Amino acid sequence: MIERPGRGRAVIRQNFNSLHIEIPTKRNWFVIIFLCFWLCGWFAGEAFALVTLLTDAVPLPVNLFLLVWLIFWTLGGGVVLYIILRQLAGKEIIEVEGNLLKIKNSVFDLGRLKQYEIREIRNLTLNSAYLNPTNNWSFGKTRRYRNRLHNGALKFDYGMSVKRFAAGIEEAEARMILGKFKNNPNFNRENFAPASEGDRSQIRY
Repeated sequence: MIERPGRGRAVIRQNFNSLHIEIPTKRNWFVIIFLCFWLCGWFAGEAFALVTLLTDAVPLPVNLFLLVWLIFWTLGGGVVLYIILRQLAGKEIIEVEGNLLKIKNSVFDLGRLKQYEIREIRNLTLNSAYLNPTNNWSFGKTRRYRNRLHNGALKFDYGMSVKRFAAGIEEAEARMILGKFKNNPNFNRENFAPASEGDRSQIRY
């Protein structure tokens, strides 16, 4: 049986000079289900602490301890809830608009928008450390999974820092998106890393 070609994960809209890309967060159902069960236990602990805190018979030192514990417990639950929501409804929005590259990691369209002047972008290319994580195992699997969470399939130099984006996609789709940037009239040759000898893409600038 002939295997069907992969369709990719990104949703792309473009016209002559603008580009809009949305990449849904890659879901891990084991993590989602595990954290949902964890939240059930978290809620029970939260309720118990609140009831105890409001009980007059509890000594003041115990109340103070419970108050501090409750603050950190609530913060921990908020982080876990955010992770679940990001798994279910998160997406990375990448836009080229005029002379700006805009990148936003959002949950229900809420998130921090980062904007970069295209004229300052250099060495836009594939991020091999993300696409081939087995090449970066100096600290074992923990390092690999950290890279998966915090990096992306594409990267560029911006001043003296490196920006990474387009997480959750495979190399073929990353190459396709890189080609979209190369074909966009807002970008020019100076924005991209020099083509390697083995580069198979023949994309115009």
